[in-house]
Amino acid sequence: MRLKAILTSLVSGRAAVSGYVLLFATFVIAGCAIVYELLISATSSYLLGDTIRQFSMTIGLFLTAMGVGSWLSRWAREDLIQAFCGVEVVLGLVGGLSTPMLYFIYGAAQQEFAVAGVLFILVIGGLIGLELPLVTRVLAEQGPLRTTLANALSFDYLGGLVGSLAFPLVLLPQLGLVRTSLFVGFINEAVAATTVLVYRKHLGSWRRLGLLVALAAATLLILIVESSAIDHTLEQRLFRDPVIIAARSPYQHIVVTKWHDDVRLFLDGHLQFSSVDQYRYHEALVIPAMEALSDPHTVLVIGGGDGLAAHEVLKYHSVRSITLVDLDSVVTSLFTHQPLLRGLNGDALANPRVHVLNGDGFAFLRADTARYDLIVADLPDPRSTALQKLYTEEFYAAVRAHLQRDGLFVTQATSPFYTPHAFWCIDRTASAIWPQVSSYHVDVPSFGDWGFVLAGTVPVQWKTLSPHVPTRFLTRERLHSLTIFGRDILEVSSQVQPDTLLHPVLLQYYDQDWARFQR
Repeated sequence: MRLKAILTSLVSGRAAVSGYVLLFATFVIAGCAIVYELLISATSSYLLGDTIRQFSMTIGLFLTAMGVGSWLSRWAREDLIQAFCGVEVVLGLVGGLSTPMLYFIYGAAQQEFAVAGVLFILVIGGLIGLELPLVTRVLAEQGPLRTTLANALSFDYLGGLVGSLAFPLVLLPQLGLVRTSLFVGFINEAVAATTVLVYRKHLGSWRRLGLLVALAAATLLILIVESSAIDHTLEQRLFRDPVIIAARSPYQHIVVTKWHDDVRLFLDGHLQFSSVDQYRYHEALVIPAMEALSDPHTVLVIGGGDGLAAHEVLKYHSVRSITLVDLDSVVTSLFTHQPLLRGLNGDALANPRVHVLNGDGFAFLRADTARYDLIVADLPDPRSTALQKLYTEEFYAAVRAHLQRDGLFVTQATSPFYTPHAFWCIDRTASAIWPQVSSYHVDVPSFGDWGFVLAGTVPVQWKTLSPHVPTRFLTRERLHSLTIFGRDILEVSSQVQPDTLLHPVLLQYYDQDWARFQR
């Protein structure tokens, strides 16, 4: 009797250990599932833009595919552990390779990217949907269903929380998209390997299954080791010119390319400037406002982490202080210390009159108490909600509160030709805050026709403006013509509404305008 009790205790102890292993596996695979979802969403947003749409579609399709996978799990009647391990092997390979494959497909055939993205979502989501039902049914053989289900769901939800926090805080900043994808795939293979070892006596062909797991894990491990070269190769396929700098910050992917004398900055794949014609943009952004002011002393630049707008402001000796607030410290550090980039902005960010702060421009205005003669918004286009808020009535009201009585505000305002509704929406939004608003535009070959909005409490006398500093593009005559638009651009001005935080119409205008030029 005593021997029988000891054997029973040992058997139940082993069952408990194997049960704990499966519960921990549930925790790990739930974290992996969330990361796969975030990886595909982030990749689609980076390559296609429109963050809200990409995340919404990815989450919706993932949940649908998971539901289908859960429904299909009913057909697994025997060898549940073997079925679970098989799912993990396939999921690790498909999920791990998803991001590098999507990059490759985008570089080879952009038209097929959306279809490939949906297929990856459906396959990965379906496999994820199979996981939890299989684990729960195995655990149910070791204890009451009520306890089993509660434990499995608790570990599943907790794993999802850890995965959702680890992705933005650790994985993406430290590993990047491609390496994170491969690493998470390797974790799935590690779960499969651990399960095979613990349950090998319950598996009829555990050696064959173990060999498959080892091959899959070895494949992903080799790719992780070579991920730097893979990163560079995939990234280069996205850009026409050689990539000389690639960096990832918590906010965006930063790429600098160079071909002969043409140095270009890309943020999340979108061109920010070309060194061959950036002076046209930055002179138009800064000089009209500076010339319209009488002896400006203090200037605030929101955005402009490349220092090129600050470089134009520094031409005016009356300026005593430039405060530059840019969200991304990686960008400002590159343009402060990298020799090639410092040469483009004339070492503007190292100038003693320039004070660089890293943070959100909206939050800075809420906390700051200073007033400025000129505030310049040198921002990327409003292609996401995070950027769109910096073009709203609420933001412009905060800007006006920090201007001197006769101070001016100027912002880039997208393209009057490519995105006319977005351009006039910015004009209409500024007009809701300031009594005097001037919209103007210049031709920048890298971008096309580009627009700006200048706002204040007193009218700008454009016919009297003349550059009093060295310029490469603007002349007195050219300054006078900046506010002249063609009929095709002007007729759109009455078709828009102002942009607010509660009614963010600008993002919709911007996406609809650009959709006309997408093939």
